[in-house]
Amino acid sequence: MPNKIFGYLGAILIVALLISCAPAPAIAPTPTKVAPTPTPTPKAPKVGGVLSVAQKAEAPGLDPHKEPAETTARLTEQIYSTLVKLNPNMQVVPDLASSWETPDPKTYIFHLRKGVKFHNGRELTADDVKYSIERILDKKTGAMAASYFVAIDKIETPDPYTVKFLLKNPFAPFLTNLASFYAVIVPKEIVEASGDLKKVAVGTGPFKLAERVPDNVTKLERNKDYFIAGQPYLDGLNFFVMKDEAAVIAALRAKQIDFATLSAGSARLLKGEKDITVVSSPGLARYNLGMNNSKPPFNDVRVRQAISYAVDRQKIIDTVFWGEAVLTGPIVPALGDWAIPVSTYPSYTPNVTKAKELLAQAGYPQGFKTTIKASTQTQAEIAQVIQSQLRVVGVEALGI
Repeated sequence: MPNKIFGYLGAILIVALLISCAPAPAIAPTPTKVAPTPTPTPKAPKVGGVLSVAQKAEAPGLDPHKEPAETTARLTEQIYSTLVKLNPNMQVVPDLASSWETPDPKTYIFHLRKGVKFHNGRELTADDVKYSIERILDKKTGAMAASYFVAIDKIETPDPYTVKFLLKNPFAPFLTNLASFYAVIVPKEIVEASGDLKKVAVGTGPFKLAERVPDNVTKLERNKDYFIAGQPYLDGLNFFVMKDEAAVIAALRAKQIDFATLSAGSARLLKGEKDITVVSSPGLARYNLGMNNSKPPFNDVRVRQAISYAVDRQKIIDTVFWGEAVLTGPIVPALGDWAIPVSTYPSYTPNVTKAKELLAQAGYPQGFKTTIKASTQTQAEIAQVIQSQLRVVGVEALGI
């Protein structure tokens, strides 16, 4: 049976292409600074209206702790809140916690906002935070974010508005991990009454679940009791399942939807069109080619290096993403260098001769057969490019 390519190889950071029809009811315009004219004062956000968003696929479920799908996260991040969150500059700022302190590297003390209510009307307390993080850590949950909190030794709740995390050891990403939309705070009674949160959603976020029609639309309505005064600006959000990008483009042109994320190729079709705005912005999505390092031939570092030399990442960017992506090294930054500059660990430069030499040294002078897997259309397009590149050095990657 052929081996499977499965693991990590390098990364391409994707530039998200956001498409919207004018007018966009909830977004305040960003002022343009033109020297020497003073920067104009931003206009107040427009209040009211329902924003219609195109989703590429149906969310498989609504449980924010269990479902890793992006389509689920886009819904649940509107319904739930986290202790802290990331602002547009990727800085950790308050959310449910109004403040926090770290008296030592292994202790984090959070002070919760008072009067925050779940959508069922009950006030959120420190016990809800403790329950939510412990639910994530419970192996029975199978939570996406369980590995984010392995450093936790104990969670204490000295009073209803204070949560104290005691760590086994200093853990640098702990604060950032608490901002993950996989680490939202949920009400215990709703989980226990329903068994899980796959079909129900009761959070403290800006929007409440109003209606869900599978494979069609999920409707969210404004949470009038949201803890940030005056927000949200919209009356609601409608997420329509639209799997075909041609249909999304047609719906944007007809103003049946207001917002969508499209591939670079599709986005180019809309640039310059009246009443449609195309925004290219750095995103956090990334694509990796991986290998199962525990099984031959990928347990040989020379084979892994050979494949790294065989793959031309820039060609993938140019052909699959139409240039709308950024080549990264093995250390993948968010929107900038978090800890180690990317230039410290640059990506491999394509070198077919070197790849063949390494394969020969590893005992595969004629190459070998393997399988490659892809779960989305974009991944399949990437895999097809990689297939052709690996074939040049004798590696047949089947499966696409």
